[in-house]
Amino acid sequence: MATPYHLDLEEIPTYRPSKEQFENPTTFIASIRDEAERYGLARIVPPEGWKPPWSIPKKTFKFATRVQVVNELVKHVGTARRKKFKMEYEAFLK
Repeated sequence: MATPYHLDLEEIPTYRPSKEQFENPTTFIASIRDEAERYGLARIVPPEGWKPPWSIPKKTFKFATRVQVVNELVKHVGTARRKKFKMEYEAFLK
């Protein structure tokens, strides 16, 4: 299969385990480890109808949310620049 951009890369292995092989995914991954490690990556296509187990208790599962200020998502924006932006933005809204 040709790779995009004409890179001379070897394609990663694709594994298609049977239902029996994939009853314990961790065991299956351990069984292919030596071969897959040579590539640094592997594609595993689970068997048809496989559903991962939900391992978090649904009744007690909670997570904290927070408000993200869009201009603070850029990592290189310093504190002084954030304050200046906020003041200019508030003045703009008035």
